[in-house]
Amino acid sequence: EVVQLEDEEAERKSLDGYNELERLHKKSLYDQTLFELELENIFKTDKPDEVWMISPWVKHAFVKKRISQFEPLLKAGKRIFIAYSESEPDSKGNMQEMVSSQAQAEIKRLHEKYPNFYCAELPPFHTKHVLEVKNGQCVLFNGSFNVLSFEAISRDGKVRREEMALVHHQTAIAKHQEYINVFTEIYIKNATADLKNLEPEKIAKYK
Repeated sequence: EVVQLEDEEAERKSLDGYNELERLHKKSLYDQTLFELELENIFKTDKPDEVWMISPWVKHAFVKKRISQFEPLLKAGKRIFIAYSESEPDSKGNMQEMVSSQAQAEIKRLHEKYPNFYCAELPPFHTKHVLEVKNGQCVLFNGSFNVLSFEAISRDGKVRREEMALVHHQTAIAKHQEYINVFTEIYIKNATADLKNLEPEKIAKYK
C-alpha cells in the first residue's frame, strides 16, 4: 500500500529527480509486529543515510535488538541518532530510570567506536519517532511503540498493542531540521564544557 499524500503536487516537486525505484514507499499504519518488520526493512534494505530514533527509555530492546541493526550502517559510514528523555518522577515520587546500566554501557561503547553515532538526553518527553533520511528524502513515523526499550514480542511472549503511523513528508522534513538543531545545540554545549575542563596543553589535541 503506497500512501497517497494530501498534497500530491508538493510531493511530486519534493521528489523531483528520483525515479520510482529510488523512492521510499511505506504503509500508512503499522501495528507493532509489522513495524518491527519495517525496521528490519529500513536497516537491511533501505540502508538510509541517517536513522533517528527518539524514544523516552533505552533498555532491553536497545541492547538485544537495535545495536545489531545499527552497527552495519555505522560501519558503512551512515549516521545514527538516538535521543531519550530526562528522568521524571513516577506516581510515587521516585525518579524513573530512563536508561538501563547495560544500555548506558553500550551507548558509551558506540560513542567511542563510531564518530557517526550520536546520542542526546532531551527534556522530559513521551514522543516516539523513527525518522529515516535517504538521498534527501525524509520519512517519519510517529506512534506509541517504544523502539529503544521494547521489542514487538516481549520476553514473556506477549505482543503489545502499539501502533506507528506515517507522517506527512513536509512534517518529516521540518522535524528532521528541528532535531538537527537540537542535537547541534547539545553537542556544542557539551564540547564547550569539555574544553573548559581541559588543561591548556591538552586543548590543542582536543577533537
